[in-house]
Amino acid sequence: MKTLKRRGKVLASRLPDAPGKAGDACFALILRIASMSQAARKAVDSSGCCLRHPWIEEKDSNHEKVTGSSDTDISPTTARRNGGYGRKKMEGCDTLTLFGDEPSVTYWHGPLKGAVKQISGSVGNAVDCVEMQLRTGKKHFYGTQGGFQHKSWRLHHDEVILAVAQEERDSFVGNSVVFYTSECQIIALQGHDATNRTRLIAPIGSQISGLQFEGSQLTGIYLERVPFDGSPMAVSSIIGHVGSAVDKLVLRLRDGSTRRYGFEGGYQCGPYNLDDDEYILLVEQDRRDAYLGNSIAFVTSKGKIWEFRGMQASRSRRFVAPPDRQICGLFGLQRESLVSGWDLRVPSFATDKTIRKLGGDVMSGMWMYLDHLWMQHDAAHGMRVQCSARECKVLHFFEQYLEYRQLQKNRESAVPEEFQGIVDEAKFLESQAYQKDKRLFGFVKDWVSFIFDKVQLFLITPWLWHYAVSVFGEEAEYSCTLFFLFLLQWVEKPISIPFSLYSNFVVEEKHGFNKMTVKLFVTDLIKSEILTYVFGGLLVPMLIWIVRYFGAGFYLYLWGFVQCLMMAFMWIYPNLIQPLFNEFKTLQDLELKEKIEALAAEVSFPLTKLFQIDGSKRSGHSNAYFFGFWKYKRIVLYDTLLHLKHDDILAILCHELGHWKFGHTLMNLVIASAHTFVLFWLFDLVMYSEVSSQMVKQFGYGETNAVMVSLMLFMLLVSPTEQLLSLLMTMLSRRNEFQADSFAAKMGKSDGLQSGLFQIHEENKGDLNPDPLYSWYHFSHPPLVERLRALKAIEAESAKKVS
Repeated sequence: MKTLKRRGKVLASRLPDAPGKAGDACFALILRIASMSQAARKAVDSSGCCLRHPWIEEKDSNHEKVTGSSDTDISPTTARRNGGYGRKKMEGCDTLTLFGDEPSVTYWHGPLKGAVKQISGSVGNAVDCVEMQLRTGKKHFYGTQGGFQHKSWRLHHDEVILAVAQEERDSFVGNSVVFYTSECQIIALQGHDATNRTRLIAPIGSQISGLQFEGSQLTGIYLERVPFDGSPMAVSSIIGHVGSAVDKLVLRLRDGSTRRYGFEGGYQCGPYNLDDDEYILLVEQDRRDAYLGNSIAFVTSKGKIWEFRGMQASRSRRFVAPPDRQICGLFGLQRESLVSGWDLRVPSFATDKTIRKLGGDVMSGMWMYLDHLWMQHDAAHGMRVQCSARECKVLHFFEQYLEYRQLQKNRESAVPEEFQGIVDEAKFLESQAYQKDKRLFGFVKDWVSFIFDKVQLFLITPWLWHYAVSVFGEEAEYSCTLFFLFLLQWVEKPISIPFSLYSNFVVEEKHGFNKMTVKLFVTDLIKSEILTYVFGGLLVPMLIWIVRYFGAGFYLYLWGFVQCLMMAFMWIYPNLIQPLFNEFKTLQDLELKEKIEALAAEVSFPLTKLFQIDGSKRSGHSNAYFFGFWKYKRIVLYDTLLHLKHDDILAILCHELGHWKFGHTLMNLVIASAHTFVLFWLFDLVMYSEVSSQMVKQFGYGETNAVMVSLMLFMLLVSPTEQLLSLLMTMLSRRNEFQADSFAAKMGKSDGLQSGLFQIHEENKGDLNPDPLYSWYHFSHPPLVERLRALKAIEAESAKKVS
């Protein structure tokens, strides 16, 4: 009894500043109830009303209110204002009234009858299973048997389930599954891995108008009666500031006052406006030892869910029954899956919306409420998509402008002044014709791709995702994602394959470069597809698993995985993948081989093998490169390069060795690694924040939280920044090319390099008349005229030093 009196005093202290007699009367009522015997409490008082509080009733084995050791569930039913609330049965309706002479307010039309009789489940580190027993006798079972603690709650005949929440995890039935009832009962099935949460509920007939914090922990709420005369509700809007946690909350009341909690920090979310007849029913806090917790969620009387989530908050799903509905079942709640919906029952009567019968008035279906945290910001979401589309259009038109400038240069017939007397006019015109045809083909391809990409982005891709979900179910994220990516790449094939065929068998064929047959084209396509399926089928699930398993902070592990993958592919590609497309042979020209080995020894290049490959079976373009780790380097020459003079080939290889000498390869690896780290860090901030929900919803993917969908949209939104970084990398690449040229010149290979570069340019019909702005934006290698000019400048400087 002392405990009950003490609890009554604490609860009374949480009431809003009830002045004078009202507050004294409330406190006296609580003490009077706590002092009664059980029989007296159940007796009907003079007004014909009966109080029922689960926490002061005798508990039996079938009705036990048990919560996890880490959660605090506070039921403000025990702190009803102004004398408390009671129930009075009336013909045709269940009406809640205040004790005294207050008017009544009806919340459901028709007799209120609960669909669920009992909820039970087993928990361990997570929730192993949940069972819902309906009053019709039917049982819904989710998960599998397990756990080391079994819990059970019995619901009153007129008690309905209004909301359900799940703390997600990739296995079992989540870390926790929590049900909220009309009797302000919180039924919490929680595993030991569940986060610490405080849940506060307003009793029927009251609304939450303020919060109370003790340090960073939510400890209480302010309650006000729901007005019965049509007056607006207490809270008009909610604003939050979030970063790694919830920094600040602001509740604006309709009387003009403001209630602030926490301090400035993070970025602002909101304001989220409540309708005049809408009020706050429930508040939930994911606790932490600083700030205002990892997250705070509000549930309103209209079923809206507004959550302020910090980056370190665990991810939860919440579903609220709309007015005149109750939850009587769950969809998608299986082992290794998440809650994805619920069964709804009409509490009072069957309506024309009833889908099917289940021993009475059960509605079965998935009611996905779009009125959640970001529903008030559809305009802002639209701006996000519009900004993305606008940025893409600006970039596209700018690049098309550059293409037009270059096309005009390719239409000129006069040999540039720098090449007069060096380049044959016929060769120059052939180069111009080739570049012009490529440019015109590029115009058509770019515009078709631009239009198709927009249609795909806003229509095709979202539809494909929803189709994949309809086949596998959203809870099967791995299968759903792989099927979605499979469909997506084949949707692109009707565009990419014809363009590839035209490029090879028309444009390249016309100018003598294409050596590929249709059979080889098809076999290359099949091999590429098989490799895509193999590596995609292995790597995509691994990416999803890392993001899901490690939660917030996954970027470190994902980055580490990608670094290992990059190192592995530096060996896998030349040793396993490229041999599927090209034949590697030891260099057949023994004299050239000896000269190359001598050059490598001269600069201390750790050459172990020297190959030539049959690049000529696909194209007449030439190339050379080296690969390998540390002291195991290999040089590869295309057979289209071997007809050059040995001195020219040695000069070209000396240029490649210059990249190694100056550490350009290592520099590019470090930059790529840092770039990947930043991207994954930013994606981590987005993935476990409401920004991800914004993106997904606005681009037409609904309420999914699939990793690959969020990643695709994230990369789309950062693409303008990526374009800027690409431009900076292009500028860095040109600098590196000049450095590598200077290395070859200092090794006495200047004449051979100039001759080799000129021949390669002439044979490949490279652009000898580039537009300055076009080459600045696109060329990773400096234009030939600039490279020749720089080499001659080095020669002149060396001659001065000698003299």
